[in-house]
Amino acid sequence: MNRKIINQKEQLKNIQTQFHTLLKQNSIDQSPAIKEFENILFSNNLDLKSLKGQYANLSENEQSIINKIFFEISTGKNISQLTKHYSESTEKTTLNPVKVVVLNLNPSLEIHLSSDDFQLVNTVSNGKGGIIATAFATSGLQPSLLCGFYAGQTGHLAEAILQSIGISNILSIDPENEGETRTGILWQGFDYPSTGLICKSGTVDQNTGSKLLDELDQKIQEEIDSLQTDEYLPIIIAGSLPPGLPQDFMSQLITRLETNSKVRVLLDASRHYLTEGLKGKPYMVKINIDEANALATSNSQEKLDLNQSDEIIKARFKDLFPDIKHVVITQGGQETVYLDLGTDSIHRIQPSNITVVDVDGAGDTMDASLAMDLTHGDNHLAAVQRAVEVGTDSASKEAGVFGNLQIQ
Repeated sequence: MNRKIINQKEQLKNIQTQFHTLLKQNSIDQSPAIKEFENILFSNNLDLKSLKGQYANLSENEQSIINKIFFEISTGKNISQLTKHYSESTEKTTLNPVKVVVLNLNPSLEIHLSSDDFQLVNTVSNGKGGIIATAFATSGLQPSLLCGFYAGQTGHLAEAILQSIGISNILSIDPENEGETRTGILWQGFDYPSTGLICKSGTVDQNTGSKLLDELDQKIQEEIDSLQTDEYLPIIIAGSLPPGLPQDFMSQLITRLETNSKVRVLLDASRHYLTEGLKGKPYMVKINIDEANALATSNSQEKLDLNQSDEIIKARFKDLFPDIKHVVITQGGQETVYLDLGTDSIHRIQPSNITVVDVDGAGDTMDASLAMDLTHGDNHLAAVQRAVEVGTDSASKEAGVFGNLQIQ
């Protein structure tokens, strides 16, 4: 990428001086891997893929420090100062509560930068659960509980960002070590994750995982006690897990939650998190076609062809998702396919005809919409139809703007 020339050569030089000073303050300026990273970063023709490749050669500590330096240069504040800034700018408006619990077990803290001059475009408290919570907030809604492993300085900042938009019901489980919530640097206008600089989360030990389960049990029981007789409590489990937890933690968690007849778990995950999660038999699974095909391949099965007859698709779904009552598979701008095991039927939902602007967050908005409608009844076709409409609405908007969850 050719960087802009006008008035930027001197600016880039100043940024490089600041960057190197911060490297020196953190005692990593003499690392050969850091030096090569710095050379690529400040070259006249920035190659983001080469930068990411060199980033992978850094230690986890070096990656964490590099990301914090990006935060400081782009915002003019260090992590503690940013946390204070967001804490002081917390929204005073009250969001309307919805009976939905969101688990954001592997949160992240991201900034989006201009690759030309390191100017800040956006700061985001992320992880799939964080995105879902943000989608609720932009529609004037607040989940009854958001729970996750928010660790160290970066975790506190991620929490403060959520609180600044009105998300106040956060159950934060801080791991008993010196690890931190993962951070990411994303470049405006480039594909994620191919050019993102994402460092790993701090390790979460088994004791901390057990602590989350115990505290979550108590909070969920409080939510259940407040339900009406005909209401259920939807719990969204979305995304991945931080390193250190047992391989079967996802299945243990879902099994434990689903033992309560008032709980309905909605799982949106991929790779081994999906495989493990299915063992816990969640009430509903919502994934995209790529995630479904990856699951099929891992089970030594053929990829799904959703253009086949309903009977064939029904058989494939039952094979891939044994004993799951409701399965929803999305295909980007194409039809969504929904299996309702209760009625033993396949439904195909066509999205509205729109101009797609940005699909990021559309699936997360669908998760939020689905969960809102899982509070009542057993026939969820209307819920899936509404979720498709909400996701489509989200895809028609620019990045960071979500579909309206209060569409009727």
